[in-house]
Parts: sequence; C-alpha cells; structure tokens
Amino acid sequence: MKSLRIVVVDDALFMRTLIKRMLQEVGHELVGEAIKNVQMM
Repeated sequence: MKSLRIVVVDDALFMRTLIKRMLQEVGHELVGEAIKNVQMM
C-alpha cells in the first residue's frame, strides 16, 4: 500500500491520539494535527 501524508483534525485529544497511532501503524506519514479545521488551513 502507498504511504499517504495525512493531517489529523479532531477536537478530542484522545481521538487525535488514537487516529494518529492507527495511521502510523499502517505506515502513513502524519504531517500535522489540529483541533479545528480553521487551524489546519
């Protein structure tokens, strides 16, 4: 599977942490995280 570069956006710290771990375990690159979609932009 091709590795993707991903930004995780969620208002809950627990969910961001869980999602980041799951994505990293399957080999994707996390390039950032944000609490709200405005912070991401």
